[in-house]
Amino acid sequence: MDKKQEEAKLKSQTTFGQEAQSVVDNRAYQFAMTAMRGEIFAKLENSDLSGDNDIILEQVRSLQSIAKMQTQLEKIIKDGSFALAHLEQDAKNHIRNKR
Repeated sequence: MDKKQEEAKLKSQTTFGQEAQSVVDNRAYQFAMTAMRGEIFAKLENSDLSGDNDIILEQVRSLQSIAKMQTQLEKIIKDGSFALAHLEQDAKNHIRNKR
């Protein structure tokens, strides 16, 4: 991969990370995630443990899916921050090398 391709990739990662950050920071997203977790915990709290465990398993899987989505968003944000830092460092080095 040449320098221009690498820079384009880093810019893309930076933009993607910023988009993910805007999702996580969005109040509607935060409300929806809290509401979903609350509904799942309420269902778990009211589940009969001696009965059908499929319902409990379904709720646990839902919680796991929510956690996986949050983890993926955090990874995208982290990768975008790393890419931005790399681009900034390259720009500083480029200016320094021109002197």
